[in-house]
Amino acid sequence: MAEAADIERQAAPADAEHQGAARPPIRAQTLVPAEPPPLSVHAPAVVPGFGAQDRPNAFFCIDVSSTQAVREAAAAVQTAICTRETRLHDAVVPLSALHVTLAVARLADAAAEHAAIDIHRRLAPRLLELVPPHQPLVFSGVSSFRDRVLYARVAPHTGL
Repeated sequence: MAEAADIERQAAPADAEHQGAARPPIRAQTLVPAEPPPLSVHAPAVVPGFGAQDRPNAFFCIDVSSTQAVREAAAAVQTAICTRETRLHDAVVPLSALHVTLAVARLADAAAEHAAIDIHRRLAPRLLELVPPHQPLVFSGVSSFRDRVLYARVAPHTGL
């Protein structure tokens, strides 16, 4: 079983509220990674007063940026969107940052960040048992957070 080794920081806060009407599903894509992708905790350096105090500033995720099928599917969607709306070109997420968000949290200080990382390290092996590579995630349709972030929806999965 792979270990959760990737603990990374990210400068931008994560959006937690899911808003916007669901769009009609696009072709479902089943993506099977060659090996389990690393699990990560992404959190900014905790700065007092940074952002709204009630909004999440960290998220737990599965990094899928190294999976070729995911990168190709994301690139195709990004190209299609940017071809229709060229003003969105600067808003696309780099393929190297592709991930599946599992949970978001508001971390008030460095101690909370360390506690989240510790919880993540303890739970990562269990998550890899719940979502093993031979039971791939299926992406079906798109939706948005706050009408600002477009994302591919993960179809229901028994492990999640």
